[in-house]
Amino acid sequence: MKLANSLGVKVDQIDFKQHLDRSKDYCILNTGTPQIGGTHWMEVSNKDKMYFDPLGLPRPSVIPSNYKYREVNIQNPRFGHCGQQSMLWLYYLQHNQLDKFYELFLSQ
Repeated sequence: MKLANSLGVKVDQIDFKQHLDRSKDYCILNTGTPQIGGTHWMEVSNKDKMYFDPLGLPRPSVIPSNYKYREVNIQNPRFGHCGQQSMLWLYYLQHNQLDKFYELFLSQ
């Protein structure tokens, strides 16, 4: 939450994907489970009906099929920057600049 607060990003839920609360606008979810612990972070905007995964993994079943998703891999699986990239995605989403977010990674 410290990073979110410093960027002025609204985050309503940080939890495991199994606990997705669709009444919350902006959710940062972990693909792990409480039993095995955290593994990978992804982002859901219930407000905008959008989903983001830095690894470009297929949509988990907890994400509604009508949510927009750009299946693009922007993260090297050997590096653990998924939490920061999810936060950055949220920042650009909340500032109506998602195209600029993807340009950061796809123009390389």
